[in-house]
Amino acid sequence: MKLNPSLVVLTVILSLSLVQVVGATDLIIQDVSSSKLFSGGCCYTIVGEVYNAGPTASFGTTVTAIVYNVGGSVIYVSSTMTDEPGIPIGQSSQFTILITNVAIVSEIASYDLMVGSR
Repeated sequence: MKLNPSLVVLTVILSLSLVQVVGATDLIIQDVSSSKLFSGGCCYTIVGEVYNAGPTASFGTTVTAIVYNVGGSVIYVSSTMTDEPGIPIGQSSQFTILITNVAIVSEIASYDLMVGSR
């Protein structure tokens, strides 16, 4: 499998709270947290920020979550734009991914995050 150098993958193993960063890029996902809420419905929220360590501004920055069950099968994929459409050099922007499908939320064991921009 060939990795795209413009993407960074962050794996979070929820049961161990282990964060592993794979790959290198000028866009860095940081300060990631996730929570599962069951009051008034069901949702799973992944929040964090993307830091631009590159030599140029980032535009159209997108974060994608690939969600897995305990067996390691992909059960959901979702993408979102960062709060700010452009991230200047040395700055960061937050992102939020919200999963509201009750069947999916009950099976989430881990997820990967990828970031990319134009």
